[in-house]
Amino acid sequence: MWEARREQLHDDADAAGADPLSKRAAQHQPADDTDDRRFFDERIAAAIARRGGECPRGHNYGDLMDAVLAIDNPKDAQRFKRGYVAFVRDAPDRAPNDPPEDIVASNLGYMTGYFGRAEARRVRELFAVEHPIFGASEPTAEEAYAEGLALGEQSRRRAAKK
Repeated sequence: MWEARREQLHDDADAAGADPLSKRAAQHQPADDTDDRRFFDERIAAAIARRGGECPRGHNYGDLMDAVLAIDNPKDAQRFKRGYVAFVRDAPDRAPNDPPEDIVASNLGYMTGYFGRAEARRVRELFAVEHPIFGASEPTAEEAYAEGLALGEQSRRRAAKK
């Protein structure tokens, strides 16, 4: 079912000379995102506080997921997403050829795979994202596992050819 999508990801990546799961933005549109970045940071801080912890090196993926799940309207979702783009853009270890918008869309879409169907659908709609492999489809756990194995095997074979 996802074989065509997987092949398209690899074809797109080959054309761009990139990793199969990264996309290339048509263009980067810089913006004054100070307020959005502050909104993102506040939401992450609230997520860390909800779990009663600290994260001296920044947030972890669980904090990001918790912050995303706490958002309940499109306006806040887009502010958070723009703030997350600013966070990624400013990250010192970001690969310079990976557009922050693509990283954020991929990360937000990827996390929907950890949610139940209703939450995944809500997050995809609020944040206007799709899972980087499954798109808007909702595979069963068995289908997702089988696709992960197939993608891993395909990546292994491609790496062996280089």
